[in-house]
Amino acid sequence: QPRSRGLGDVYKRQAISAEILEDSSLTAASKTIFMYLCRCAKGKSEFVISRSKVLNDLKMGTDMYTNHLNKLKQSGYISSEPCRNEKGRICGIKFYINYPNSLKRLENNGFRKLEAIHG
Repeated sequence: QPRSRGLGDVYKRQAISAEILEDSSLTAASKTIFMYLCRCAKGKSEFVISRSKVLNDLKMGTDMYTNHLNKLKQSGYISSEPCRNEKGRICGIKFYINYPNSLKRLENNGFRKLEAIHG
């Protein structure tokens, strides 16, 4: 019976989420931000969201958010840039979830075998 389209992507995202949870170089707050952003991305590698929504949803202050978001950027898990409207005003933050960097590490650790089991 054919497998549903996108099911492999679900397994990859779950494995990436597990990978970041085991990354001892990141703080709990960094991991929380990453998991939140992945949920907002809904499987896409890029999306736009307002900083105020993130801060409100996570109940986090600006300094704490910025500090731990920078840890994610330095580790290569995410990158971002301001999103501007037609008038040049900032209308949100465009986040890029860097799944490919994580997927390469997963494939080197036998992730393809895991995917084959579910296939």
